[in-house]
Amino acid sequence: MRVPAPHRFHKARKGDLYEAVNNKEATMADKPAFDACTVIDRGRHKKGYWLKIGAAFPHEDGKGYNIELNALPLDGKIVLREPLPPKDDQDGNDEIEAAPTE
Repeated sequence: MRVPAPHRFHKARKGDLYEAVNNKEATMADKPAFDACTVIDRGRHKKGYWLKIGAAFPHEDGKGYNIELNALPLDGKIVLREPLPPKDDQDGNDEIEAAPTE
């Protein structure tokens, strides 16, 4: 599928544009192998705040990953973790439950 040129974005329907940009079935698996997270330090004696900022998808040949980020960590550190099973979280928040920090 061809991605529309930037000058034609206003003519594309919202669903078509989303599908064109996010349709990567030829290069990536449907489900991510890892969640990309950053750990935000909340100070002494408090657990770190884990924030999901993207995902890692395996290559078809199994020899690498494509990492897609929705945000960049301020400290430059990205943690890749296996995805957690979905919760019945109705607020749509992408928080990751606290995991052990080093």
